[in-house]
Amino acid sequence: MQTNVEFKTSRTNFDDCQENADLFSKLQAELKSQIEQYELLYKKHVMLKSELVEVTVKEDAVNNSQTKEIDLIKR
Repeated sequence: MQTNVEFKTSRTNFDDCQENADLFSKLQAELKSQIEQYELLYKKHVMLKSELVEVTVKEDAVNNSQTKEIDLIKR
């Protein structure tokens, strides 16, 4: 049978463990939220990078077309 001191010690240890479990749960929720935010930002980054490539390709096509026109005019 546990003595009163052993019981209080066990109770304190349990309370500490419960507090740590609560903190862990909060930390886990915060990390999940940050991961979700990171994933959204990464998707936006990929989308913007794709748009930039499209614009660059179109810009190059226009520049090449203008260069060809200038060359034809010079001839």
